[in-house]
Amino acid sequence: MRNRTALLAAAAALSATALVGTTATGATAQGPERNVVPISEVVPEADLARMTEQRPLVEAADTIRWEQERGGYAGFTGIGLEADRVALWWKGEVPAKVRKAVEEARETAPVRIVEAKYSLRELKAASARLQAELTENPSLGHTVNIPTDGAGLVLATDGAGSGSGSGSGSGSRGKRAAAVRAAASEVAGVPVRTVVEPRSQEVDPAARRRLHLRLWRHRQHGSGVPAHRGALRQLR
Repeated sequence: MRNRTALLAAAAALSATALVGTTATGATAQGPERNVVPISEVVPEADLARMTEQRPLVEAADTIRWEQERGGYAGFTGIGLEADRVALWWKGEVPAKVRKAVEEARETAPVRIVEAKYSLRELKAASARLQAELTENPSLGHTVNIPTDGAGLVLATDGAGSGSGSGSGSGSRGKRAAAVRAAASEVAGVPVRTVVEPRSQEVDPAARRRLHLRLWRHRQHGSGVPAHRGALRQLR
C-alpha cells in the first residue's frame, strides 16, 4: 500500500545493509548474488542516528495503521511521524477499537489524535475528480497529492505561470496562481493549494534512495506527507 510504504521508508532504511545492485557473476540456490553496501555508506551518519531514534515511532504508527487496515474505518485521514511523536488525523469520533490500538501504541511512543477536516476517503474522491480534470485540462497541473492532515489537496504544477503556495506572487503570476487554486478547489470540492514541482522522470536506484531520505527528513519536522510523494508514486 502506497501510504504504508511512504510511512515505513524510515524503517526500511534501518536495515543492516542496503541493496545497490545485482551482479552477473553467478547465482546460488537462494537466487542471484547481490552486491550490498553498509547502510552507513548510503545514509549520512546524522540521518541514520535520527532514523534509529524514530524506530519506536514507526512501530507505534504500525500498530494503529494495522487496526485501520483491518477495520477500514471511514473517519481515518492519515498517520504522520513528528519530531518526537506520532500524529493520527481523524474525522469525527474515533472508534473504540482504534482508541485501543492508540493506547497500545502509546506503550511504545507518544501519540496525539488530531481532528481532521476531511477523511482520507473524502479526499480520495476529491482527488479523483481533480485528476480527471487534469486529464482534460493539463495546464492546471500534473499531480494531485493528499497530505496526512486532511486539510485538503495539494496540486503540483510545472510552475509555468501557475505559481505556488498562497498566491504571494506579483502581477499576472499571482493572479494565475489564484485562478488555478480557485478552479482546482471548485472541481475537487475541497481546498486545494499548489506547489511548483517538475514532472517526475525515470530515475536510478540512488535517486530513489535520496527521494526516500527526503521524505523522511520532511516528515521528521511534523509536516505530514510532502508534495514529493507524487514523484514517489510515479517511481513505483
